[in-house]
Amino acid sequence: MEGLSCRLKFMLKDETMLFCFYNREALDFLNLNKTEQYDLQLITIDQIIKYKGANYIVKKVDFLMLPEMIFANNETGISTYSPNGRSDYNCQKGFLIKTKRRIATKLLV
Repeated sequence: MEGLSCRLKFMLKDETMLFCFYNREALDFLNLNKTEQYDLQLITIDQIIKYKGANYIVKKVDFLMLPEMIFANNETGISTYSPNGRSDYNCQKGFLIKTKRRIATKLLV
């Protein structure tokens, strides 16, 4: 039996890929809060995540099981979408995210 090797893919509504994570340590780049009871890292719909100084809101989550393992070919260079390299994967957890815009406020005098 083949185990699950997952890639986390974060993309915008127009399917523009922003970033991908292939291992547990990469989740540290999102600065996720851990649950109190079991020290777990969760990503849920409507959650705000932060990456490289930008804030994003998770709008949709999906799961894709591929028919076979995708082997990372790291000989062709680094992935600009992944902060710490690529790995083999046979399933993908996709996150549709939206940029969280700051609302400018004025002080009335």
